[in-house]
Amino acid sequence: MLLLLGSLAAVAVQSGCSSSHQTQKKPPPVFGPPAVFHWGVHRHFPAGQWPTGKSVYCAGEGSSAGAKVPPPGHRVASSGGITIQTRGDGSIDIHCQPSAHSRQSRLGVRQGSFAAKFVVHPGDEPIEGNGERSELRASQAESGGYPGRNEWYGWSTLFPKGLNPTPGTSWNFFAQWHDSLNNGCGPNIVYAVDAAKSPAKIRLRVRGGPVSLSTCAARYDRSWYPVTLSTGHWYDFVLQVRWSADPRVGFVQAWIDGRLVVPKTKVATLYPRDGVYVKQGFYRKPSGSVSTLYQDGMRRGNSYARVSAP
Repeated sequence: MLLLLGSLAAVAVQSGCSSSHQTQKKPPPVFGPPAVFHWGVHRHFPAGQWPTGKSVYCAGEGSSAGAKVPPPGHRVASSGGITIQTRGDGSIDIHCQPSAHSRQSRLGVRQGSFAAKFVVHPGDEPIEGNGERSELRASQAESGGYPGRNEWYGWSTLFPKGLNPTPGTSWNFFAQWHDSLNNGCGPNIVYAVDAAKSPAKIRLRVRGGPVSLSTCAARYDRSWYPVTLSTGHWYDFVLQVRWSADPRVGFVQAWIDGRLVVPKTKVATLYPRDGVYVKQGFYRKPSGSVSTLYQDGMRRGNSYARVSAP
């Protein structure tokens, strides 16, 4: 069940074309319906550079319902359950409602009836920047991304054989906690497929403390490579974070498939006077291949039991 998307609809955004822990009752979704993908939030498209005509899909395996992004200040709705609203501040809101077009993936789901399928094609650069992406994002408030907060996050990701990460780089992000000020220096916490390793590994990187806006070097920068990438397997992730720009206060610890892979480690997890918001999907260095992955069950809670996969 893809709680990030309101439990019901799978979403893809494309350009041009189509351990053992006590079990507790799960909290309600923190990213509830309807699904909203803010395309370019905190960004502004200069005159003549709106991504008008890009195709947006509420999709399941084998079928989809799509709509084209309208010009600034317009709204469009399709029979397939999509409503797109472009706004004058340069943001685009995309709502995906349940419809007959949403179907279960042939690869299955980790929980519930639906998962999200993210597809990235060469040239999928919907917002300013030089990376290709298909992502969802939550607000800072929904993400709990404020200094001093102690937060737990849990979700599941499946990397199919058609993942096709960009080779030779770790710029293959599938979950990130991005700084709220969008200073251009990248996320404070990111999970990535590091295809520069042989074999490829899952990387957890944490950055915080003072950051140079000219070089983007952060004073505190830690990375872990807890597992070798395996395709066709649902990975269950749990992350605990104390959000702080002070390395004496901030910390992380992480589990994969119920196993503690990063013990509690003190580290700065924010830039000064900043916060974070969650982004999930796939964001990569430009590539000539098509990348596909699946995400399911993103949660935020106050304990391991509240966010871990059932």
